Amino acid sequence: MARIASMWCDITGYLDAISIVLGAWIPAYHRLKGYTSKLVAIAVFSLFLAVFVPLIVDYLLATTNLIAAAIVALIGMAAVSVAGLWAFFLPMRIALKRDREHARPVIIVNLLIFIPFSWHLALLWATAPEREQGFTGPTSTHGPAINTDFRLISSSTKIPCISPQENLRRCFESLTQSRKPNG
Repeated sequence: MARIASMWCDITGYLDAISIVLGAWIPAYHRLKGYTSKLVAIAVFSLFLAVFVPLIVDYLLATTNLIAAAIVALIGMAAVSVAGLWAFFLPMRIALKRDREHARPVIIVNLLIFIPFSWHLALLWATAPEREQGFTGPTSTHGPAINTDFRLISSSTKIPCISPQENLRRCFESLTQSRKPNG
């Protein structure tokens, strides 16, 4: 039993570490540093367990301490399993915490598509930035805009979209008005 639990910890720990490190790139790409650091910590923890639990179990089995070997192996197996499940259900927690409108589909994808590396798809979906609603054209909400006469206006002000012909007409009008003598 100790050997089986030790092998479970070994194989699952390595697979968890690889999967979680690959998954850590997704929140890093979306600049969610808190989730990235948690995933990296879980990956390091899983890798640590995958390396050291089998070594400790082998040492305990060599010294004929079977009960201690079984206990260490079972604790390691449980810890690696909990770490893997924590990472697997992270997309669901992110979607619910961010109050996403598509939290329900993320949960369904996370729970029903129970295949290796499927949680990466759910994590990508849960961490994706929201799309802006009601985009009406050339106005920008990503920073200040500059008016045609180079005055800074607020980013919420809508800039009128005029045709190139109208813009050219206005330029000619302003030039002709500036050349008229005041009098």
